[in-house]
Amino acid sequence: MNEKRGQITLFIVLGILLVVAVVLIIIYEENITLSQILPERLFPAKTGAIESYVEGCAENVARDGLALLGAQGGYIYLPSAIENNPLSYVDTGIKVPYWQYHTESRIPTLEIMEAHLSRYVNEHLRACINGLTVFQEQYDIVEKGDVVTDTSINDQIVLFRVTYPFDVIDKDGKKITEIEKFHVESEIKLKRLYEVAEAIMEKEAADMKFEKVTVDLLALDPEIPLTGVDFSCSRQRWAVPEVENKIKALLRKNLPSIRVDHTNYEPVPEEQPYILNHYVWRATELTYDDVRAGFTFVEQPFRMSVRPRNGNMLKSGMIRGDDLASFLCMQRWNFVYDLQYPVVVSVEDIEHNYVLNFGFAVNVKDNMGSREPMLARGTALDVVETSEEAYCTKINNDFVMQIKTYSNVSDPIYGEYTDVLPQVNILFTCIKYSCEMGRTGYPAGRVKAEAVLEAPFPYCASGILRARKPGYKTATEFVTTSAGRVVDLYLTPVKAIDKYTVVKHTFADGVLSGGRRLDSDETAFITIRYVDNQTVVHETSGAYPIKSEFVVQPLELLAEVDFPYEIEVYLMDEKSIVGGYTGTWTPQWTELKHASEIEFHVVEGDFEKASAPAPVLK
Repeated sequence: MNEKRGQITLFIVLGILLVVAVVLIIIYEENITLSQILPERLFPAKTGAIESYVEGCAENVARDGLALLGAQGGYIYLPSAIENNPLSYVDTGIKVPYWQYHTESRIPTLEIMEAHLSRYVNEHLRACINGLTVFQEQYDIVEKGDVVTDTSINDQIVLFRVTYPFDVIDKDGKKITEIEKFHVESEIKLKRLYEVAEAIMEKEAADMKFEKVTVDLLALDPEIPLTGVDFSCSRQRWAVPEVENKIKALLRKNLPSIRVDHTNYEPVPEEQPYILNHYVWRATELTYDDVRAGFTFVEQPFRMSVRPRNGNMLKSGMIRGDDLASFLCMQRWNFVYDLQYPVVVSVEDIEHNYVLNFGFAVNVKDNMGSREPMLARGTALDVVETSEEAYCTKINNDFVMQIKTYSNVSDPIYGEYTDVLPQVNILFTCIKYSCEMGRTGYPAGRVKAEAVLEAPFPYCASGILRARKPGYKTATEFVTTSAGRVVDLYLTPVKAIDKYTVVKHTFADGVLSGGRRLDSDETAFITIRYVDNQTVVHETSGAYPIKSEFVVQPLELLAEVDFPYEIEVYLMDEKSIVGGYTGTWTPQWTELKHASEIEFHVVEGDFEKASAPAPVLK
């Protein structure tokens, strides 16, 4: 019995040796690997690890693309009309596009967003994979085609279908497997965010909610001069920069309090009924409990103009009683504001902490909201506009116009007189496009009785002509491009002085002290005004010393003739007016012509009781 078992064992051993010998002969003669003979469970190819690696890269790239798309208002690749126009986006370190620009809707479609995400994955997946170098000790990876991505923004997910064909080959040159398609899903609810964001922008364009809130803030805050009456003989004064800072503070505080109804917003406390009635905004009729919307006031660029104004000051108008009540005085004011500032809207997927941002500009004109309705959107990439260069070179020979330029002096004694003025640069602006059209001159064959630029212009229904020449105020004229039109532009000669200083005096016991420098917390606001027949003909203003919040600008005085000016200088510390100067000044043109500096003098304290010296030319 034992002999039979021994014989069986011997036959088994010989059989195994025979199989091994046959395998070795096949390997030697056919040059194949064990992995191609033995089952994969005995010699795994690890292709699953390669697939997981590629899918992980695709997931990371898709996540980065979604983050950039959310930060840039639904765009990864900004259209040139947005990228190259600083007025069409909010610069927060990232360019956040306005979803309405003038009357044009720039809300990207879902198709645009899908196309941008697909392109981003196509362009960045290879860099993440880096040739699958982590597997190259075991395999050779042979790429068989380009990365092609199809992105779908669905109700609950964003789906990326990636095609990237390549073969996995072992070091003996035998193909183990081929890999081609990958699927990556993001649970970010981008479509729901987009629906809320689109509803907000379209509702704001139609209702002007933020313009109305802004006007309400101007009217309700007692520190903002709008309309009022004060029974006093003391004239009310407000510094324009101070008013501007107060308006900014109001917007900074109040705009984040606006909530979007039917979204997940912080409840309004019962003790804040005004917020509940005015700041909960029904921008959408659908319910989005998983979405939150927020609004941020952006301070730059902030544009404000207010009228009537005296340089950098606002003043009340005084009304005195008649002879029977001459002791009564009344101050009255009615100021008109134009404001423009950006708002960034952030719509958030609360569960995944993902935000879609976009911007728009709030416009208040003449104390009222000003916004034209958005034009209908096109499809795909219709938001990419004509470039400025393309518009300016789109010359229409049917619209040849003549621009003539003159020097214009309004002499206070002899009245106005003009003279031909050549070498004037002509700029033509249509909405956001600005075109340099050339210079006026003396055309060949004509007498030098006129300086003219004759040229074809691009069509514009509401264009602006600007005539510029050093030493002259810019002349402006609104025009509609039309054939054969002749436009006369009159430029006023000026003397610009960009160096000016202010010294202050004290007045005590009837004695005016010598001048000294301003304190470090003091700023002087200067206004120089030429008035003819109660009409302001020319006005220029500046501030001393120049600080970061003020624009550096020269004082421009009228040239060639002696003009009488009304001078106002208000000295302010960080809180209020602490001194000043008012008076008339008639500099001689013979002196002004060669001057490079003006020294102004102010009285500290009640400057209406003592007069400081007149300005001095140097």
